[in-house]
Amino acid sequence: MRLLRPLLGCLSAFLFVLSPAAPALAGPLDDGLAAYTAEDYATAARLLTPEAEAGGVEAQYVLGMIRKFGLGRDKDLPGAAEWLRKAADQGHAEARYELAQMYLHGNGLPQDDAEAAKLFELAANQGLARAQTNLAGLYGLGRGVPKNQGRMLSWFERAAGSGDTLAMVNLGDVYANGVHAPKNTVVATGWYRKAAEAGDALGEFALAEMLLKAPTVTERRKGMTWLRKAAGHDQPDAQYRLGQAYATGQGVKADAETANSWWRKAAKQGHSGAQYNLCISYDKGLGVPRDLKKAWEWCRQSANQGDPAGQYETAAMLLAGEAPREDPELAVRLLEAAAEQGCGMAWYGLGELQRQGLHMKKDTEKALVSYRRALELGYQPAAERLRGMEAARSASENR
Repeated sequence: MRLLRPLLGCLSAFLFVLSPAAPALAGPLDDGLAAYTAEDYATAARLLTPEAEAGGVEAQYVLGMIRKFGLGRDKDLPGAAEWLRKAADQGHAEARYELAQMYLHGNGLPQDDAEAAKLFELAANQGLARAQTNLAGLYGLGRGVPKNQGRMLSWFERAAGSGDTLAMVNLGDVYANGVHAPKNTVVATGWYRKAAEAGDALGEFALAEMLLKAPTVTERRKGMTWLRKAAGHDQPDAQYRLGQAYATGQGVKADAETANSWWRKAAKQGHSGAQYNLCISYDKGLGVPRDLKKAWEWCRQSANQGDPAGQYETAAMLLAGEAPREDPELAVRLLEAAAEQGCGMAWYGLGELQRQGLHMKKDTEKALVSYRRALELGYQPAAERLRGMEAARSASENR
């Protein structure tokens, strides 16, 4: 479910659209705003500072944005917060939204969900759709406000009605998963379609996922079309999923080289699953020449993001002598981290080390626990190891 993952992690891109309530003034304000729009930030700051000091709300907002994002200068989060607060106190909706984001993420201000919710609500009541979407998310999570599914849905619907595509996608998730409302795939698909048809890449991907599960070939083909659109719009999950399709021949002719191409696009955007898949491709020579150095690089990137498969594979390369250096202690830590996330292969790997006393104290009882856990998580090779160990134990006891 994407509910609140992209939502609360979605810092606003700076919009060069200023408040519609801004009066059309002549002089330094107009010139300063024109310089800002033209990305001449030094000139904008010079012209707008006197206006902001005199109480000009648009000037205060723009100076806050320049400092927040380091436009034409170093970032200055305390200075950004000061100017944004001045504008917010005068009722500037965008300034309230930006300040709320700073509180929400602890970005230059102490992390404070309640203060973020307060500012989001002020901006939401002024009709700012992005604030409405974030406020809905806070009600869904119960962060800064009491958890309230009714208010969550109401704010999502208001934001979606104003054209906010992230709200549309989240409404689709609500009905697709049936967690915050009765499950209704027809309604979910409708919301995804609205977002997709508005050109939103996440909406395109969500719609593709729904259609690819459809019972008819025609609908699944439509799903593949939307998946290609989303991937072409640089949506990393779509690029990963399209790579999977080419790797397995799902809806397309299997092509390992093309699969790697799409995974590489997603991996460069930080998709840990795509990074892991590239690791395997280079390790096994699937669609690319075998290259252990590149396999290691992609595995480490995946592991560094906490991906359990990436952690396991990195550990395996370390233990197999396929890494650039020897580091058995790191291998053990990575196996333990992957196991804690429910990776059956990692539990099996720990069992092997515990059974043989490799890089840790030999401990048959711990090994049995690890193998059982691996089997519980569906890693079938553990079953044979357990049978062998339990048979050996039984034979020993009967002597």
